[in-house]
Formats: sequence, structure tokens, C-alpha cells
Amino acid sequence: MTCKLFELGFDKYLYGLPLDLYKFPIDDRKSIEQGYEAAGLQQVSRRKPTIYEKKLMTVRDRGLVKGLVVSVTAKDLENELLKSNFNCPITQELLTYSDGLLSDWSIDRIDNERGYEPDNIVVVSVKVNQAKSDLSLDEMIGVCFKTYPNYRDLEELEWFRMVSFYYNKMSLSGNFSFTQLLDKKKGGLAYFVFLQLTYVKDSSSKRFLNVLKTITQKKEFDALVKLARKRVAKSQDHSKDVLNRSPKLCHALESVVTLVRSDGKRFDHYLLDCMYVNPRWA
Repeated sequence: MTCKLFELGFDKYLYGLPLDLYKFPIDDRKSIEQGYEAAGLQQVSRRKPTIYEKKLMTVRDRGLVKGLVVSVTAKDLENELLKSNFNCPITQELLTYSDGLLSDWSIDRIDNERGYEPDNIVVVSVKVNQAKSDLSLDEMIGVCFKTYPNYRDLEELEWFRMVSFYYNKMSLSGNFSFTQLLDKKKGGLAYFVFLQLTYVKDSSSKRFLNVLKTITQKKEFDALVKLARKRVAKSQDHSKDVLNRSPKLCHALESVVTLVRSDGKRFDHYLLDCMYVNPRWA
């Protein structure tokens, strides 16, 4: 730790950055100051840091203050920014670099239990980073469905993008039931299942339907799929009204929804994929 503190002070001199010793625990300040003074005694040639080196210094500061592992490099940060194509994946706004705007690029730790490691970071805007904070994936989904308090200034669609972005990067707790969450709103589960019947080219929907086929009568299931797609094709509409206007479709769908509801553990994963993998609404 002492070595890292010394190196931090040394690099702050190198890049002409303020020490800001007040940020650090009292016991750490001396080593940081010694590194800074050593760089001065060696007459190290100062230079302006790149935006990646400057960001890394901020990350190192935060990591040391919080006692986190910091193994990322400036190159790692550059690679993550390039992956974003210089746009926040959640707000879809152009990232800025002013060190004071909510649209500024920031480094988020995917798993808050881990440090700043190459496989545990993504680039998002400050606004998004603040909104996510230490929320779990379960809690973020809860925000989307208004069962968890809203956080910060993100719009509803941005929260859905947030979950979609982190969905394959974070893990759910074992106490979460997406099927039950959909079912809390009257007709919510039925409508979501109806949508999957009509999404012909969606790979997640296909996987969900393939599982349904294994536990239903083939003739009845094929008739249901055909009816749902016929109604959508006729109206050119995927809204809930299409379902509600067809008593025949509602009746045919009822038994399938009952099966899904009764075996939520089996269907949770498939329904979550339908919602958050390559979502249509993003």
C-alpha cells in the first residue's frame, strides 16, 4: 500500500495535478507527499496527462480512498471509451470531458464488491453512474417496474436501457421472480406472453416458445400462435388493445399463461431474455 501511495504522489507531480491530501486518510498522506517530493527532487519533467491518464489518476484516488483494487491501465480506459463509440449507452448522449457535467464520461464498476479491474469496468455518463450507484440488478429492474424507489434523473426508457446494458454483466439474486413481477400488474403477464407469440424473428422469443411447446398440446399451441400473429398482421399493431379486442385469443392464451405462472422458476430466465436481450424498445 505504501508503495502505491508513493507512486500516486510521484505521478501527481509528473502530471502537474494537485495533491488534494484532504481526500485521503491521515495515515496515507505522508507517503503520497513523499512521492510528490521525490519527483520534485529528481526534477522529473512534467507533462500534461492524456484524458485517459487523467481519468486513471481519478480512479486511483478513489480506489485508494475506498480500499479497492485498481489494476486497470490508461489503455484499458481508452478501450472502454472506444467501445462506447463516445456515446453513453444508457442516455445515448455524446459523452463530454469537462469534469463537471452530468454528460461527462465516467468509469463504473459493474460489481460493486470488486475494484477497478479490466473485466469489471464500463464507460457511462456521470448521470448514469450516479443513478446506478450501488443498485443490484434486481433493484434496477424494480425501478423499471416501479416496485423500487426511482433514482436520480433518468427517464423510464433510460432505466430499461440501463438494465439491458448490465443484464449480461451482472447477476440476479436467487430471490427474484420476474414472472411474478410481470403478473403484479393486471394482464401484464398475459400481454407479455402474447407479445412473444408475435415476435417472429426474435431469438429470445423463439427460445421461450420452444420451452412452452414442450409442455403444451402441439395442435392447440400452434393454433394459438397462428391466431396471435393473424390478429397482429391484420391490425399492424402490437398494443394490448389487439389482445383485449379478441375474446377468442384471450381464452386461448389463458391456459398458456397459467402454465407460465405456475412454473415461474422455469420461465424467469427466458422471459428476462425476451425483455432485456436485444430489446425492441431500446
